Amino acid sequence: MKAKKVVVGTMTAALLSLMASSLPVIFAASDTVQISVGTATVNPGEEFSVDVSFADIPATGIQGCDFTVKYDNTVLTVDSVTAGPITKTGADSNDSTASLVPVFDSEVISSEGAINLAWTTALDSQYWIKSDGVFCTIKGTVSSSAKTGTESKLEVTATPRKITTSEGEVTNTVIGAGYTDGSKSVKYATSVSDGAVIIGSQQTTAGNVLYGDADCDGKVGISDVVKVMMYVANKTGNPLSDQGYDNADVYSRGDGVFISDALSIQKKVAQMIDTLPES
Repeated sequence: MKAKKVVVGTMTAALLSLMASSLPVIFAASDTVQISVGTATVNPGEEFSVDVSFADIPATGIQGCDFTVKYDNTVLTVDSVTAGPITKTGADSNDSTASLVPVFDSEVISSEGAINLAWTTALDSQYWIKSDGVFCTIKGTVSSSAKTGTESKLEVTATPRKITTSEGEVTNTVIGAGYTDGSKSVKYATSVSDGAVIIGSQQTTAGNVLYGDADCDGKVGISDVVKVMMYVANKTGNPLSDQGYDNADVYSRGDGVFISDALSIQKKVAQMIDTLPES
Protein backbone atom coordinates (compact mmCIF):
# COMPACT_ATOMS: atom_id res chain seq x y z
CA MET A 1 0.00 0.00 0.00
CA LYS A 2 1.30 3.40 -0.92
CA ALA A 3 1.77 5.55 2.17
CA LYS A 4 1.01 9.15 1.24
CA LYS A 5 1.93 12.17 3.32
CA VAL A 6 -1.14 14.05 2.07
CA VAL A 7 -3.98 13.31 4.47
CA VAL A 8 -7.17 11.86 2.99
CA GLY A 9 -9.16 14.81 1.78
CA THR A 10 -8.59 14.91 -1.98
CA MET A 11 -11.74 12.90 -2.38
CA THR A 12 -14.65 13.24 -4.79
CA ALA A 13 -16.77 16.36 -4.96
CA ALA A 14 -19.42 14.63 -2.88
CA LEU A 15 -17.13 14.17 0.12
CA LEU A 16 -15.66 17.65 -0.22
CA SER A 17 -19.15 19.10 -0.26
CA LEU A 18 -20.22 16.87 2.62
CA MET A 19 -17.37 17.88 4.88
CA ALA A 20 -16.89 21.52 3.83
CA SER A 21 -17.76 23.64 6.84
CA SER A 22 -18.68 26.60 4.62
CA LEU A 23 -21.91 24.82 3.64
CA PRO A 24 -25.03 25.19 5.77
CA VAL A 25 -25.02 22.20 8.11
CA ILE A 26 -27.94 20.16 9.41
CA PHE A 27 -27.18 17.83 12.31
CA ALA A 28 -29.28 14.66 12.41
CA ALA A 29 -29.51 14.78 16.18
CA SER A 30 -31.53 11.59 16.59
CA ASP A 31 -29.10 9.48 14.55
CA THR A 32 -25.78 8.23 15.92
CA VAL A 33 -23.54 5.96 13.89
CA GLN A 34 -21.55 3.48 15.97
CA ILE A 35 -17.93 2.92 14.86
CA SER A 36 -16.04 0.12 16.56
CA VAL A 37 -12.63 -1.48 16.17
CA GLY A 38 -12.14 -5.12 17.08
CA THR A 39 -9.58 -6.67 19.38
CA ALA A 40 -7.00 -9.31 18.53
CA THR A 41 -4.81 -11.33 20.87
CA VAL A 42 -1.47 -12.46 19.41
CA ASN A 43 2.06 -13.25 20.51
CA PRO A 44 5.08 -11.05 19.79
CA GLY A 45 6.15 -11.34 16.15
CA GLU A 46 2.78 -12.70 14.99
CA GLU A 47 0.30 -11.25 12.51
CA PHE A 48 -2.95 -9.65 13.67
CA SER A 49 -6.26 -8.86 11.99
CA VAL A 50 -9.01 -6.58 13.29
CA ASP A 51 -12.28 -5.38 11.77
CA VAL A 52 -13.57 -1.82 11.83
CA SER A 53 -17.37 -2.07 11.98
CA PHE A 54 -20.36 0.24 11.68
CA ALA A 55 -23.68 -0.18 13.48
CA ASP A 56 -26.93 1.79 13.76
CA ILE A 57 -26.58 3.25 10.27
CA PRO A 58 -29.67 5.42 9.65
CA ALA A 59 -32.12 4.33 6.94
CA THR A 60 -31.09 7.29 4.75
CA GLY A 61 -27.57 5.87 4.62
CA ILE A 62 -24.04 7.26 4.51
CA GLN A 63 -22.85 9.03 1.36
CA GLY A 64 -19.46 9.90 2.78
CA CYS A 65 -17.37 9.28 5.87
CA ASP A 66 -13.81 9.81 6.99
CA PHE A 67 -11.92 9.08 10.18
CA THR A 68 -8.54 7.86 11.42
CA VAL A 69 -7.42 4.85 13.44
CA LYS A 70 -4.33 5.64 15.50
CA TYR A 71 -1.91 2.95 16.66
CA ASP A 72 1.45 2.62 18.41
CA ASN A 73 3.98 2.31 15.59
CA THR A 74 6.65 1.08 18.01
CA VAL A 75 4.57 -2.03 18.67
CA LEU A 76 2.51 -2.56 15.51
CA THR A 77 3.26 -2.51 11.80
CA VAL A 78 0.19 -2.18 9.54
CA ASP A 79 0.58 -4.20 6.36
CA SER A 80 -2.81 -3.87 4.63
CA VAL A 81 -6.27 -2.31 4.81
CA THR A 82 -9.08 -3.89 2.79
CA ALA A 83 -12.62 -2.66 2.21
CA GLY A 84 -15.35 -4.56 4.04
CA PRO A 85 -18.67 -5.98 2.81
CA ILE A 86 -20.80 -2.93 3.67
CA THR A 87 -18.78 -0.76 1.26
CA LYS A 88 -19.73 -2.99 -1.68
CA THR A 89 -22.74 -0.92 -2.73
CA GLY A 90 -22.08 -0.95 -6.46
CA ALA A 91 -20.63 2.55 -6.37
CA ASP A 92 -17.19 1.30 -7.45
CA SER A 93 -18.42 0.23 -10.87
CA ASN A 94 -21.02 2.96 -11.40
CA ASP A 95 -19.38 6.13 -10.06
CA SER A 96 -17.45 7.80 -12.91
CA THR A 97 -15.18 9.56 -10.37
CA ALA A 98 -13.96 6.21 -9.02
CA SER A 99 -11.41 5.99 -11.83
CA LEU A 100 -9.74 9.12 -10.44
CA VAL A 101 -10.17 8.58 -6.70
CA PRO A 102 -11.28 5.24 -5.14
CA VAL A 103 -14.70 5.13 -3.51
CA PHE A 104 -12.99 3.43 -0.56
CA ASP A 105 -9.68 5.11 0.20
CA SER A 106 -7.11 4.33 2.86
CA GLU A 107 -3.59 5.39 3.62
CA VAL A 108 -1.17 4.17 6.25
CA ILE A 109 1.16 6.84 7.62
CA SER A 110 3.60 4.58 9.44
CA SER A 111 5.74 7.42 10.76
CA GLU A 112 2.73 8.85 12.60
CA GLY A 113 1.02 5.60 13.57
CA ALA A 114 -2.14 6.58 11.68
CA ILE A 115 -4.52 4.90 9.24
CA ASN A 116 -6.67 7.43 7.41
CA LEU A 117 -9.94 5.97 6.10
CA ALA A 118 -12.59 7.41 3.81
CA TRP A 119 -15.51 6.26 1.71
CA THR A 120 -17.59 8.47 -0.57
CA THR A 121 -19.63 8.45 -3.73
CA ALA A 122 -21.08 11.13 -5.96
CA LEU A 123 -24.00 8.83 -6.81
CA ASP A 124 -27.53 8.98 -5.39
CA SER A 125 -28.72 7.18 -2.25
CA GLN A 126 -29.18 3.86 -4.06
CA TYR A 127 -25.41 3.46 -3.78
CA TRP A 128 -24.87 4.70 -0.21
CA ILE A 129 -23.82 2.56 2.76
CA LYS A 130 -26.99 1.39 4.50
CA SER A 131 -26.10 -1.93 6.14
CA ASP A 132 -24.42 -2.52 9.49
CA GLY A 133 -21.29 -4.65 9.38
CA VAL A 134 -17.59 -4.59 8.61
CA PHE A 135 -16.34 -1.35 7.02
CA CYS A 136 -12.75 -2.53 6.61
CA THR A 137 -10.18 -5.01 7.90
CA ILE A 138 -6.77 -3.96 9.17
CA LYS A 139 -3.93 -6.48 9.12
CA GLY A 140 -0.39 -6.19 10.37
CA THR A 141 2.38 -7.59 12.51
CA VAL A 142 3.31 -7.23 16.17
CA SER A 143 6.90 -6.34 16.97
CA SER A 144 8.95 -9.35 18.07
CA SER A 145 10.18 -7.25 20.99
CA ALA A 146 6.67 -6.33 22.20
CA LYS A 147 6.15 -7.01 25.89
CA THR A 148 3.81 -9.90 26.66
CA GLY A 149 0.69 -8.89 28.56
CA THR A 150 0.52 -5.34 27.19
CA GLU A 151 -2.36 -3.86 25.24
CA SER A 152 -1.69 -1.71 22.17
CA LYS A 153 -4.70 0.53 21.61
CA LEU A 154 -6.40 1.14 18.26
CA GLU A 155 -8.07 4.53 18.67
CA VAL A 156 -10.73 6.07 16.42
CA THR A 157 -10.25 9.82 15.92
CA ALA A 158 -11.06 12.57 13.46
CA THR A 159 -8.83 12.73 10.37
CA PRO A 160 -6.62 15.83 10.84
CA ARG A 161 -7.16 17.17 7.32
CA LYS A 162 -7.27 20.87 6.52
CA ILE A 163 -10.68 22.48 5.94
CA THR A 164 -11.53 25.99 4.85
CA THR A 165 -13.91 28.05 6.97
CA SER A 166 -15.07 31.64 6.91
CA GLU A 167 -12.24 32.30 9.37
CA GLY A 168 -9.59 30.65 7.21
CA GLU A 169 -7.95 27.23 7.08
CA VAL A 170 -8.23 25.07 10.21
CA THR A 171 -7.58 21.44 11.15
CA ASN A 172 -10.60 19.14 11.19
CA THR A 173 -11.60 17.80 14.61
CA VAL A 174 -14.82 15.93 13.72
CA ILE A 175 -15.36 12.36 12.56
CA GLY A 176 -17.24 12.77 9.30
CA ALA A 177 -20.34 10.73 8.48
CA GLY A 178 -23.37 11.92 6.56
CA TYR A 179 -24.65 13.04 3.18
CA THR A 180 -25.52 16.07 1.09
CA ASP A 181 -29.07 17.28 0.66
CA GLY A 182 -29.09 19.82 -2.13
CA SER A 183 -26.87 22.67 -0.99
CA LYS A 184 -26.85 21.52 2.63
CA SER A 185 -24.66 19.06 4.51
CA VAL A 186 -26.37 16.58 6.83
CA LYS A 187 -24.02 15.19 9.46
CA TYR A 188 -24.61 12.26 11.81
CA ALA A 189 -23.31 12.10 15.34
CA THR A 190 -20.85 9.27 15.92
CA SER A 191 -20.03 7.09 18.90
CA VAL A 192 -16.76 5.16 18.87
CA SER A 193 -15.50 2.01 20.55
CA ASP A 194 -11.74 1.68 20.39
CA GLY A 195 -10.03 -1.65 19.80
CA ALA A 196 -6.67 -3.12 20.70
CA VAL A 197 -4.03 -5.70 19.95
CA ILE A 198 -3.34 -7.59 23.15
CA ILE A 199 0.14 -9.06 23.31
CA GLY A 200 0.20 -12.65 24.51
CA SER A 201 -2.83 -12.43 26.84
CA GLN A 202 -5.35 -15.22 27.11
CA GLN A 203 -8.51 -15.12 25.03
CA THR A 204 -11.77 -16.68 26.13
CA THR A 205 -11.13 -20.41 26.33
CA ALA A 206 -13.45 -23.29 25.58
CA GLY A 207 -15.77 -24.06 28.47
CA ASN A 208 -15.23 -20.65 30.06
CA VAL A 209 -18.23 -18.57 28.99
CA LEU A 210 -17.99 -14.79 28.81
CA TYR A 211 -21.60 -13.84 28.11
CA GLY A 212 -21.91 -11.56 25.09
CA ASP A 213 -18.33 -12.07 23.82
CA ALA A 214 -19.32 -13.36 20.38
CA ASP A 215 -15.95 -12.63 18.77
CA CYS A 216 -13.97 -14.16 21.69
CA ASP A 217 -11.73 -11.14 22.18
CA GLY A 218 -12.06 -11.21 25.95
CA LYS A 219 -14.48 -8.30 26.31
CA VAL A 220 -18.05 -7.35 25.43
CA GLY A 221 -18.60 -4.43 23.05
CA ILE A 222 -20.41 -3.19 19.96
CA SER A 223 -18.26 -5.45 17.78
CA ASP A 224 -20.01 -8.44 19.40
CA VAL A 225 -23.40 -6.99 18.47
CA VAL A 226 -22.25 -6.65 14.86
CA LYS A 227 -20.80 -10.18 14.91
CA VAL A 228 -24.09 -11.71 16.02
CA MET A 229 -26.16 -9.66 13.55
CA MET A 230 -23.92 -10.75 10.69
CA TYR A 231 -24.18 -14.38 11.82
CA VAL A 232 -27.97 -14.21 11.97
CA ALA A 233 -28.09 -12.65 8.50
CA ASN A 234 -25.80 -15.26 6.93
CA LYS A 235 -24.74 -18.18 9.12
CA THR A 236 -22.64 -19.80 6.40
CA GLY A 237 -20.82 -16.66 5.34
CA ASN A 238 -20.34 -15.26 8.86
CA PRO A 239 -19.89 -18.26 11.18
CA LEU A 240 -19.34 -18.08 14.91
CA SER A 241 -16.74 -20.26 16.60
CA ASP A 242 -18.08 -22.86 19.04
CA GLN A 243 -17.01 -20.67 21.95
CA GLY A 244 -18.40 -17.53 20.30
CA TYR A 245 -21.74 -19.25 19.75
CA ASP A 246 -21.90 -20.29 23.40
CA ASN A 247 -20.96 -16.78 24.53
CA ALA A 248 -23.54 -15.16 22.22
CA ASP A 249 -26.52 -17.20 23.45
CA VAL A 250 -27.68 -14.68 26.06
CA TYR A 251 -31.42 -14.32 25.47
CA SER A 252 -33.48 -17.36 26.45
CA ARG A 253 -30.18 -19.11 27.09
CA GLY A 254 -30.09 -22.52 25.47
CA ASP A 255 -32.39 -21.82 22.50
CA GLY A 256 -29.64 -20.79 20.05
CA VAL A 257 -28.40 -17.49 18.66
CA PHE A 258 -30.88 -15.06 17.08
CA ILE A 259 -31.38 -11.32 16.62
CA SER A 260 -32.78 -11.17 20.17
CA ASP A 261 -29.33 -12.14 21.46
CA ALA A 262 -27.74 -9.25 19.56
CA LEU A 263 -30.28 -6.89 21.11
CA SER A 264 -29.49 -8.19 24.60
CA ILE A 265 -25.76 -7.68 24.06
CA GLN A 266 -26.44 -4.17 22.75
CA LYS A 267 -28.48 -3.40 25.87
CA LYS A 268 -25.57 -4.58 28.04
CA VAL A 269 -23.09 -2.42 26.10
CA ALA A 270 -25.44 0.57 26.45
CA GLN A 271 -25.78 -0.19 30.20
CA MET A 272 -29.53 -0.66 29.87
CA ILE A 273 -29.14 -3.97 31.71
CA ASP A 274 -26.51 -4.93 34.28
CA THR A 275 -25.80 -8.56 33.50
CA LEU A 276 -26.02 -11.26 30.84
CA PRO A 277 -27.63 -13.62 30.07
CA GLU A 278 -30.82 -11.60 30.03
CA SER A 279 -33.07 -14.63 30.46
